[in-house]
Amino acid sequence: MENIKIYPDKKTHKHTTTYKLREDLIGLSKDFDEASYLEIGIAAGFTIMSLIGHYKTLHGCDTNKGLVDQVREQTNDVSVCHGDIFAMDKGKYDVVFIDGRHDYDSILSDTLGVLQMNTASSYKIVYHDYGLVAHPSRNMEFGVKRFCTNFYQEIEFLGEPKDWNPAAKDPATDWEAACVSITSINKETLLEKMKNESR
Repeated sequence: MENIKIYPDKKTHKHTTTYKLREDLIGLSKDFDEASYLEIGIAAGFTIMSLIGHYKTLHGCDTNKGLVDQVREQTNDVSVCHGDIFAMDKGKYDVVFIDGRHDYDSILSDTLGVLQMNTASSYKIVYHDYGLVAHPSRNMEFGVKRFCTNFYQEIEFLGEPKDWNPAAKDPATDWEAACVSITSINKETLLEKMKNESR
């Protein structure tokens, strides 16, 4: 677990995760043989780089080319690409961490991409910033919680339970992340339901 504290956490840097959530992501790797990890929205790369040595392969994407280049300059242990989930190659990803845009439609698009691109028969999707509520001065919605409760009946919560976002002005009133299990049984049903909603 030594890597998780090399990089800043959510208490001091608003575009990353807490140390507790990083520990939970490492814990998820133990559910799979030679686990593969995919992160959508790598930002400065603090979360994905803290997982080096805990996953067999680490992959990430971000729509900000400067951030992608920054991660490439820091490590060769992470495969990153510029673009969204649809810029990624199809592949087997045991744990998928979604931390891109947090509006409902973007989460829907990212999840549809994961369901279509991931060839694993069963895997976990972790949605970051589940408990964020937009500050009243901002004209926006954090749609993670609404999305998760709309599509999933069973949700496991990860990271910190509340007050984990002091570096930003948006309050955190609920869990940091939500984790769901995708299986060959529920994947097609979810895919159909999400495609219908995205039309």
